[in-house]
Amino acid sequence: MNHLPLHRPLPTPPRRHRVRCTLATVAAAGVLASTAPWAVAVPPGGPSPDTPGTSSSVSPRTVRPCDSLSYTVRGFPAGEVLNIKIDDGNGYSDTSVQGTGVVAQQRIDSDGTVSGSLQLPCDIPPGAHWLRFLASQPVGNNGTGVKGFTLRGGADFTVVADSGTTPGGGGTGGGAGGAGGTGTGPGPRPRARRPERGAAVCGEPPR
Repeated sequence: MNHLPLHRPLPTPPRRHRVRCTLATVAAAGVLASTAPWAVAVPPGGPSPDTPGTSSSVSPRTVRPCDSLSYTVRGFPAGEVLNIKIDDGNGYSDTSVQGTGVVAQQRIDSDGTVSGSLQLPCDIPPGAHWLRFLASQPVGNNGTGVKGFTLRGGADFTVVADSGTTPGGGGTGGGAGGAGGTGTGPGPRPRARRPERGAAVCGEPPR
């Protein structure tokens, strides 16, 4: 009586081969990640100490929701993109995802300075806040490395509650069909939309 040969399981690859495959997969993923423009523009990781040689200022120091806040930054890499976050992106995005929470972007001048302004969200809560400035610069042979720039110092500001009143609040109405009185003070401010997660700002590609 003929016996059919039993099917044997395929031999397990040597451990050294498995490690090489794992390293190759990780290396390939790293190459793909390094080519993403958003990853290059915003340094990875959380807040870190201010980059030496950088400085910033904001004005006015006391603002209301919806107000414009002016800023000046110095010591950043010329020609690169400056990314700006409010409160390190807390409350504006998932801070665990690299590149989210950026509310404004601007190209850095040839002398390493940037001056501009941004509109604060109309629902920003009263209290102490700050801007975080971020940029990256290719370094090394063929620009394969990246040097990150980060700065918070000098960018603190305080938001106070908006006490404006709405029009039409004062005076009394006339008879039937009569016109009501007019109130005083500024009208309601338009609400500014927060950028969506990962959305491009000022025409730059999303990161």
